[in-house]
Amino acid sequence: MRYIYRVAWLGIALVLAQHSAAQDAEILTKVDEALKAAASFEVGADSGPLQGIEKIVFQLPADSELRGPVEQKLLAALDSDATTDAKRFLCRQLRVIGTEKCVAPLAKLLTDPQLSHMARYALGRLESPAATEALLKALDQTSGDLLAGIIDTLGNRKCMGARDKLIELLRNSDATVAKAAAISLGRLGGGDSVAALQR
Repeated sequence: MRYIYRVAWLGIALVLAQHSAAQDAEILTKVDEALKAAASFEVGADSGPLQGIEKIVFQLPADSELRGPVEQKLLAALDSDATTDAKRFLCRQLRVIGTEKCVAPLAKLLTDPQLSHMARYALGRLESPAATEALLKALDQTSGDLLAGIIDTLGNRKCMGARDKLIELLRNSDATVAKAAAISLGRLGGGDSVAALQR
């Protein structure tokens, strides 16, 4: 009798596993189709495909095995010739589902005037040393509003490794940059920050 029960439970488990695999494949197919349609998206156009992607991204459980494949598909789309509006949308999704795998692709966008803000938005959430390093590196690759934005993100992350550079940027000729450096130093706190601000 016990053998019969074991066989029955094994059969049920197999059926459930097959059903789950079929569901996962269906979800990934939907992502592929939506990304293909979203690649040409511009503000004001049909946002249906984007909403479909967003729904999947936000509803995936934290322990879902689909998160990795979905992230990879988003990164592939980000590296394509998709429109700027589509790439901004992709960055927003990566803020939700992204892992350390998305640091390098997002870091490339930090110097892009059209995409830097959304790249910072995504990187700023990642609790990864690699994300911090990417932002620190971008301090020497940007200027003006882009630089001020990166400074702001580092301040929000309480990045102590940025302190010396922020102190240096207090003397930047761009008032927006200098102000951002002052605000971020205030967030970091500490004697060195206070002394620099007083000077």
